[in-house]
Amino acid sequence: MKNKFRFIKAVGCLSIAIIILFSGCAVQYQTFLQNNQMVETAEGPMEKITEEIMEIEEWDIEKSPLNGLPIVDNKALYSLDKDDEVVHLYVTVLPLEKSESIWTMDDLLVYPADNLDPNAYVEVIVQEGDENGPKQGMFGYNDVYKNGIMRLRGASSRRARGRSFKIKLFDSAGLWRNQNTLNLNKHPYDSLRIKNKICYDIMEDIDNIVSLRTQFVHLHVKDLEKGDYYTDFGLFTHVEQPNKTFLRNHKLDENGTLYKAVFFEFQRYEEFLKDMNDPTYSQEAFEMIFEIRENPDHAKLIAMIEDVNNMQLDINEVMQKHFNEENYLTWFALNILLGNYDTVSQNFMLYSPKNSLTWYFIPWDYDGTFRRDEEIEKIIPVERYGIASYWCAILHKRYFSDVRNVEKLSNKIEELYPIVVEKVKYYQKLYEPIIKKYLFRLPDVSYLIVDANELLPELQSLYTFVEKYKRLYYENMERPMPIFLDDVKKEQDGSLVFTWEQSFDLQNDYVFYDFLISTDPYFDNIIFEKKDLVLNEIKVPALEKGEYYYRVIIRDEHGNTQLPFDYFYDINGRRIFGLKQFIVD
Repeated sequence: MKNKFRFIKAVGCLSIAIIILFSGCAVQYQTFLQNNQMVETAEGPMEKITEEIMEIEEWDIEKSPLNGLPIVDNKALYSLDKDDEVVHLYVTVLPLEKSESIWTMDDLLVYPADNLDPNAYVEVIVQEGDENGPKQGMFGYNDVYKNGIMRLRGASSRRARGRSFKIKLFDSAGLWRNQNTLNLNKHPYDSLRIKNKICYDIMEDIDNIVSLRTQFVHLHVKDLEKGDYYTDFGLFTHVEQPNKTFLRNHKLDENGTLYKAVFFEFQRYEEFLKDMNDPTYSQEAFEMIFEIRENPDHAKLIAMIEDVNNMQLDINEVMQKHFNEENYLTWFALNILLGNYDTVSQNFMLYSPKNSLTWYFIPWDYDGTFRRDEEIEKIIPVERYGIASYWCAILHKRYFSDVRNVEKLSNKIEELYPIVVEKVKYYQKLYEPIIKKYLFRLPDVSYLIVDANELLPELQSLYTFVEKYKRLYYENMERPMPIFLDDVKKEQDGSLVFTWEQSFDLQNDYVFYDFLISTDPYFDNIIFEKKDLVLNEIKVPALEKGEYYYRVIIRDEHGNTQLPFDYFYDINGRRIFGLKQFIVD
């Protein structure tokens, strides 16, 4: 990972500053200058540069002054938005005879949209206005010809009745609030439809993390295939698109690398993650693990993953080499406090500036926060909430196996907890009028996933969710960590060998395993049971042909229990945790 380049020699450490300047990393450059008590703008050092020019044959990225620098967001950016403002967007969908599109608005609204071509789009005119319609002087008012395309967005949300949309503005249309992509989210699985926005609003004021701009949007759609009138599509939340424009607006390195995790547990995934120079490289295969957003640098990404998976390397040294620890801990602590369970293998981004080895976590998708107990139990056992949820990802498992790092996380949670609680209280009160105005009327009242009379009590109690998540974090830390169960092996004599991973206990308590076999997934008919196993293996005599289930209950010396990661769906589609199905034939 070495590059040849020329640079202008400066006085003393100014030569390093020029390297940073040429890399395009403005924020990291400014941070470097501030740390060295130098001027805060690029122009100051440039005036001191001598005319002497020298040739540097090789430059080692591992010695880059950008490595390990804190990530600094452009906080002034958020002052452009008013948190409780509801923006009125008017979208006119052009009819087929005036459009090059082969799809119609009816295609985008089909329910469910599982089989719809993901590339399906309609051509649109986007305009901003007020409650009465498009308004002169606002975006797109004078546009009479298409200025963008609109398609569905989301994965699971394509199966929801409330559609979410992505609008890509043409270059000729200019930017809407300094953005060229509009993500209009209906948040169909969020009972209050504001949780994603609250989380990003909270992160705007927190250091070591980059938030995203959000706006409430009241969407009006005129489908010219149907007539010359606007239909009320109700309340949406616009979330900033993480792309080159995003990097530039947040004063990050627009030439930096940005990936979105699709299914990534920090394993090597050698069949999928290959460098572009590899003759067997496939972008389609790569994007089964990572969606490529901007300026891919697969070699740097793969180098980080290989170090994470190299058990001969000290994980703390790997963290210092490839990540910014404060960014990592902040991202992790916020997920804990906000109850965002769905960030183990997806719903986060990895960003790295050019000419730097450091990767930063950028948050994405906080629809799943502030869940009620009955919602939690459908996704994970409540006793797994906290670090245990992340134990299947190799980076998190290795890092928190060092209990000193658990203490760092606890300190970060204590630092952020009062900030998050107060922010949640502030925003739940600020957004109450919006919920009252939109969610109790059509069309949004028809999309509610809870009784309407539950909305305001849930909103007013949001801050208590943060208290609960913090409590569960500490309670579940006393439990052993979850494991994966292995497939059953059959010996020649018909006996069965069961193995599973060894558990880890953060308090270094003794760990035992209770082993059970049942003919049903509810373990109402247990046919074999062995308790207090010390080893993670057991041999069972031959069983009759049939369908069986086995479970391992992990237990420490104080009686604290944990279940394996494995689960099974019953005939009602309900997820049953901590067991594995096997068949004897």
